[in-house]
Amino acid sequence: MIIGNFRKVGGDYVGKVETLLFTIQAALEAVSSKPSDKSPDFRVLTGDREIGAAWKKTSKDGKEFLSVLIEDPTISINCALFETEAGNHVLTYSRERN
Repeated sequence: MIIGNFRKVGGDYVGKVETLLFTIQAALEAVSSKPSDKSPDFRVLTGDREIGAAWKKTSKDGKEFLSVLIEDPTISINCALFETEAGNHVLTYSRERN
C-alpha cells in the first residue's frame, strides 16, 4: 500500500505521508557523519521535528531502497521508500501477516 510520495532534491527526499490517522509534509534528510555503521543514513523530519529515521538497504533482487521508521508516542510505522520506473519515489507499507 502506498502511503507517501516523495521527490529527490539533491541528496534528500521531500514529500507527503498520508494515512487514516495523519497527513504530514516530510523530509528525509541525509546524515552527513554517521557515528557507526548501524546509525541511520537519513533523519525523517516534519518541520523542525524529527519523527524517525531511514537506512539504505538492498532487496533480494538487488533493488536499492530506504527502510523507513516513523515514530510517534501513539504509533510506530515501518515502511520502505522505493524509486519507481518513472523516477518518482513512493513510501510503501505492508502489514506483517502471522
